[in-house]
Formats: sequence, structure tokens, C-alpha cells
Amino acid sequence: DRARFVGNIRTEGERMQAIVERILNLAVIEHRQSLQEVAPIALSALVEESLSTRAAELQRKKLTPENLIDSRVRVSGERFLLQQALANLLDNAIAFSPVGGRLRVAHEQVEHEHRIRVRDAGPGLPDFARARLFERFFSLPRPDTGQKSTGLGLALVREIAQLHRGRISVANHAEGGVEAVLTLPA
Repeated sequence: DRARFVGNIRTEGERMQAIVERILNLAVIEHRQSLQEVAPIALSALVEESLSTRAAELQRKKLTPENLIDSRVRVSGERFLLQQALANLLDNAIAFSPVGGRLRVAHEQVEHEHRIRVRDAGPGLPDFARARLFERFFSLPRPDTGQKSTGLGLALVREIAQLHRGRISVANHAEGGVEAVLTLPA
């Protein structure tokens, strides 16, 4: 019983620490008025880096990641923040993907915008959740564990997008799954 209780305490302690860290990150970003270190970023390389740090989770769920971004595509922004936004979108896609599914990251440039698309093959968003996705602390239970996240990831992505003069949208894809689209100025 002690071992089980210690395990529960450790898990909840780690969860609380993650919540505190995300709240602090969100607060810092919300109070920023501008980007600090703007540079051209190789988008495909950024995606590969983010996918490689999630290799264990991808392997555990037997997911096939597809980075469909041309290696010549460059976006302008603050690398650390864009990596944080991409990490949150990938974490959600991984969490909601079924075992053995595909996870796609694609890019398109439409006029003066870069659209970074992260798509899973999961069950899709329930109707009641669509309007609340970007609310702080709102989270859906993960299909494989039933656990909820901190509910801060998409709020953080929205703040990062706005700081880059962009936007984020999340919707069910016509062919199934959910697609998040991070739009940045070209």
C-alpha cells in the first residue's frame, strides 16, 4: 500500500509541478509586448527536432510521424517560443492519436501567411469542447489513459501565435481526426 501511495503522490507532485511551470510560462508570455530574438527558422528541422524529443512516446503508441514540410521553408520568429507552440500541438496530437495511427505535420503558404498544420487520426473533438479549447484549465480526457492534461497548452499556443502576429485554430478534419493550424505572417 505504501508503494502505491508513494507512486500516487509522486505522480500528482509531478503533475502539480507541470501546472505551475506552464502557468509561469503563460504569465511571462502574456506580459511580453514583442518578440526578443527574431530570426529565420528552418521549419522542417524544427519539426524534426520536436518529433525526435517525443520518439519514446511515438514508439510506445506505434505512431507514424510524417513531416511533410519542405526543408527550404523558413518562418520568422522566436525559435524557443515557436518550439514551445509546436511541442504543445504535437503533444496533443500524440495523446489523442490511436495506437498505430499517423501524425502529420504539413505546411502551406497562402499569400502572406505560413500555415503549419498538425493533424492526428484520433476520435475528433466533441461538440461541447470546441468553444472551450483555448480556455485555461479546460482539458479533455486522453483516450488511452482517461487522464486530463493541465489545460494550459492551447492557451500558451494562442499567446505565442498572437505574439508572432499570428493565430491558432483547431477543428475536426473532414477525413477524421483533429487538425491544429498555426498561422504566422510570411
